[in-house]
Amino acid sequence: MMNYPWDVLGIEPTDDKKTIKRAYATLLRQHRPDEDPEGFERINAAYQAALVGGAQQSDWMSGINADPPKLDFEVEQQKPSKPQHEDVTEQQSVLDSNLEDIEQQTPTEPPHDEGEGQELASASGHDDMEVQLSKEDRELAEGIMNQFHQSVFDTYANKNSEGHWDFLSAVEDIADMGCRDWVLLALFQKVYEYNAFQHQQNGTLLLTPGMVKSINDVVDWYGQWQMLEANIQDPVFEHVMHMLDVTESTEQNASVLGRALLIFLEFILVVVFLRLFDLDQMLGSLEVTSCVTFVVLNVINTFTICQMGVVQFFAGLRLFDVYMNPASAKQKVIKLVTFHALMLPFYGALIFELGEAVWAWLAILVVWLAYAMVWGWKKCLIQDWVSGTLVLKQ
Repeated sequence: MMNYPWDVLGIEPTDDKKTIKRAYATLLRQHRPDEDPEGFERINAAYQAALVGGAQQSDWMSGINADPPKLDFEVEQQKPSKPQHEDVTEQQSVLDSNLEDIEQQTPTEPPHDEGEGQELASASGHDDMEVQLSKEDRELAEGIMNQFHQSVFDTYANKNSEGHWDFLSAVEDIADMGCRDWVLLALFQKVYEYNAFQHQQNGTLLLTPGMVKSINDVVDWYGQWQMLEANIQDPVFEHVMHMLDVTESTEQNASVLGRALLIFLEFILVVVFLRLFDLDQMLGSLEVTSCVTFVVLNVINTFTICQMGVVQFFAGLRLFDVYMNPASAKQKVIKLVTFHALMLPFYGALIFELGEAVWAWLAILVVWLAYAMVWGWKKCLIQDWVSGTLVLKQ
């Protein structure tokens, strides 16, 4: 005889709700309600039984031809719980199109939850969903939402750090189930609102797919997908579910090696261009002309749409401040000056004879050691750290 419901969920008996929800979320991907309604009913019944301690036993589990435990709701088969896409590029286009469709309806000020005393309204926009709360639950719910607002507008690095969203586990401490559902709905809605606002401002996302997945790991939206779908408007539901479905982050820190190779490629292309058009002796030698041309083009590109270099731009690298807003002119200047100051030893090694450039090669070694130390400490390059900027690969 199977040990119901734990054998269905594939875990050992436990009262840890996070373990139960994680196992349920994994099985949901294999038994979608639109593709396998019977399998979905089976794992959902096991999930519900596990949450109450596995008290619900069934002859169905012992091999007798009986129906599995009945659910209190009808399974809607029109929509999958977690849409799938072929690749990350298509997934990102879906995110962008969803956001663009609603930009005209998005407020021009960032969403903000006022402090103590605010009225808790339904995240779905339905006036008939009123939540009657005790003072303790109301204060806890408002505290969670206010802290969520502050956390969303934290730096990119902090939002990606481990444990940044752990405070959301306090949702489980809310005694009233209606209030708990309201908070889950409100958090779900806020992801959409914050991203719509940021996308309207500068085409980026305040909460990237990786961040949304980290939030889901704490609050387990997968385990509540039917309640969310029933009470959340379609564009909101589709946007957040698409975010959870992206198989890899569409915005990530560009690697040190990748950026170094792109800069080297850009310099080589400058040399090829000068040789191709017989401009290599314009400033006396190919080395001097190449270095000066590289610096001039980099300065020009910094204040165009490229922001750094043409090669880096077409490789998908974009420049932001640490809050994922467009970098200011001051930050660009600081980044530019710092970068070329660090490149001086490299320029010197190219221009001077080998015997005269020993100092340059030693300086190059020191610069690379400094880059390695800053990367190990801050996970960014020196010019990014000094200028307070962030380079992401999109």
